[in-house]
Amino acid sequence: MHDALNQNQVDALKTAVSDGRMPVEAPPSRVFCLDRGQNGCPPISTYDFKRPERISKDQIRSLKTLHEPFARNVGSQWTGLLRTIVEIEIGRVEQMTYAEYTAGLADPTCFGLVRPDTLEGSVCLELSPDIFYSMIDRLMGGDAQAPRIPGRPLTQIEERLARSVLHRAMSPLSDAWSTICPVQFSLGEIESNPQIAQIVPPNEVVIAFEFNVQMVGKVDRMSLCVPFNVIEPLMEELGRRAWTFSGADGRNHLHVDQLSRHIADTGVEVNATLAETTMTLSDLQGLEVGDLILTGRQSESPATILVEGRPKYLATLGQHQGARVVRVLRSIGSGERA
Repeated sequence: MHDALNQNQVDALKTAVSDGRMPVEAPPSRVFCLDRGQNGCPPISTYDFKRPERISKDQIRSLKTLHEPFARNVGSQWTGLLRTIVEIEIGRVEQMTYAEYTAGLADPTCFGLVRPDTLEGSVCLELSPDIFYSMIDRLMGGDAQAPRIPGRPLTQIEERLARSVLHRAMSPLSDAWSTICPVQFSLGEIESNPQIAQIVPPNEVVIAFEFNVQMVGKVDRMSLCVPFNVIEPLMEELGRRAWTFSGADGRNHLHVDQLSRHIADTGVEVNATLAETTMTLSDLQGLEVGDLILTGRQSESPATILVEGRPKYLATLGQHQGARVVRVLRSIGSGERA
């Protein structure tokens, strides 16, 4: 049996340790983890308690899938409104604070408040100045190639045009969300300064959807901000329900049906052209009532029906119940000159 230390020896040992005259080796720290990384160390990630992760990655993926048909259908709606091809694809989907979301927006911008009728709170749909003023230029008769972007709030006319554009996104948004709950979205106020539109406190968690909008050869950005408190009642359903109703061929038939329905309802411009010719500016300025304009087209030649500016059919002119009409003769083949 070893001799026990007396009190004086214990006091001397404690003094030597505290003075540093006797080094003490600490036992190696051990972290128990089933998944260890390199050199046996577990992977460690920083957790920000000011920005809690309230939505799982699986739920983020489900939300992204939910809004894919929304993007395509809005593109179809805007194609008919602007009479030019608009293609929209969903990009990143992230959760962040509302302050972080608004800090990433341009000021001024086009910021529409959107209200769901069966859920508490509001969401917002934002168009970057580049894409918004391209749309304004297109609606005003321009080609939207190089619109002027003023660094000021929206005018009353611009706000009305913005309302017309954003209103076309309400039905596709309602259709997309209808797969999880019966809801109709309506457009509220239009703001230029995102800092003014405080739909939730700055530190509240939101889901930010980024969309890439391609129009007239340019790609710009659109975003949708959904506060967590709006979608919180649907999280259980979101995690439980299967979003992609795929058939044996792997296609998402729900999305295909929604897209086909909206494409069928999209308006297109149709014109019937009798003949075309080229004139000098001086001849044009000298035209008077009763002058004849000669064309290189025979009088019995059929008219050309143009769909969105492209020749699609040949037709004859006629009259029905007092109205001018055209009767389609045949379609124009690929590469065939009208």
